[in-house]
Amino acid sequence: MRLILLIVLVALSCAYAAVDVVGCSLGNFVVWDEVPGISYLAEIEGSQDTLEFGQHSPTLGFVVINGEPRLIMTTSSYLQHVDDTLYMIDPSPLSVVTSRAVASTDLCWFSEPDYAEGTIQAARHQNEDDAFYVSADAYLPISGGMECNVISARFQCDTSGDLYITDTLGVSLDSYYASINSYSRPVCCSSTTPTQLWSYHNGFGTPGLWHYAGVHQIDGATVPGDFEPMLHDVFHFEYCYGEIRAVGSCMDAVLGFWTTANDTELWYSMFLPGTTSAVYSEPAPYDIPVLSAIAMSANPLDYSLLLVWQEAGEIRCAHWNSEWNSFYHVVETGVPDLYNGNLAVCSIDSGYVVAWSATPVPETRFIQRDDITSVHETQETASVNDILITPNPVAAGRSIMIRTGSAPAITCIEIFDLHGRLMAQIEPDKSGATCLDTSEMPPGTYIVRSRTANGDSSQKIILLSN
Repeated sequence: MRLILLIVLVALSCAYAAVDVVGCSLGNFVVWDEVPGISYLAEIEGSQDTLEFGQHSPTLGFVVINGEPRLIMTTSSYLQHVDDTLYMIDPSPLSVVTSRAVASTDLCWFSEPDYAEGTIQAARHQNEDDAFYVSADAYLPISGGMECNVISARFQCDTSGDLYITDTLGVSLDSYYASINSYSRPVCCSSTTPTQLWSYHNGFGTPGLWHYAGVHQIDGATVPGDFEPMLHDVFHFEYCYGEIRAVGSCMDAVLGFWTTANDTELWYSMFLPGTTSAVYSEPAPYDIPVLSAIAMSANPLDYSLLLVWQEAGEIRCAHWNSEWNSFYHVVETGVPDLYNGNLAVCSIDSGYVVAWSATPVPETRFIQRDDITSVHETQETASVNDILITPNPVAAGRSIMIRTGSAPAITCIEIFDLHGRLMAQIEPDKSGATCLDTSEMPPGTYIVRSRTANGDSSQKIILLSN
């Protein structure tokens, strides 16, 4: 069945549906499920093949294993204590290469391991070859309470084609009436291992619950197969209910959206590679409704990301590249109400693919990058607030020219790495130009902050490996 997903369907989207989308050099792929617990995978355009799977809640990722491009797919079961399934799929022709049943007990330990249940999700894009990541939650009802975990796991494929776990990392909570309220799929930046956001609540006999939103990462130091409890910094906590709504990532940042007490406000936090505390937390932009269906792109090879949400029957999107656009773009109008999880977005070379649940197959739209960026970026010059950086990106060791245009006079230019360390401090000459020597700076992404009488502005420079 060839999917031509450009027709507006008037039927209501299924309340129980889920959709995910991923793009790669071999095509763009969409996965969705239906009420009876059947999931489908198809190429959006090109192939006429559709694969069917006997479980629900599918997630989709892309990885290169032993030099071969592969799709990674996870599904779950409606039945308790039934293992989830992990698939490795050849995108051309669309076919299952291998699969593996994954139980919660494969990923963590419990006092009564045979009784645990949970679900797994795949990272959409990876930041290394020959390995991929999944996240999972796991619950175990015990006498007088609940034992619960949130987990990240790293998988590889051996020479025989079997999938196996190399590392696991999780947060283990032993507490009366405690549970993981929500958690994200792992997301990757190019210079760090995957990050996963989660929220936890704990309470007894009252409507108020302690809500913790935290983050943890696989650091590569764990013993293969061991479960190593680790909790990085909690970036938000309060009394009452809230949840993680969406998490996205690009080359040099992770953004996570979450709700405050009793879902009264929608906020977001930004994390930089290698950090576990939020750089900042602010109210959601564009006055997005608190419980709107929302999704973000995740690609460690992209320099920016796309936020997609539903509001007033419209699918809307906005671009983030160190800061949000001053406008949003309308993708589609007349869309019935969607639940969170029924909206997805992925980044590809020329833009973004947005997908949402519809009947009988998901709707998809391609969004050109130029349609949703207010500043057209090139490989030669990036301009922000009349400040020109040329060239950008640039090979490490070359000099970069920083020029000012009609902006207020710059009094100082500071260069920071992504850990906030000051790498250089320079003053422009009378012509408004200065030359930055990068010979002592390793490849990576840096923040250029310019100071003027009217305030500061920041932008990125990227030093490429020679």
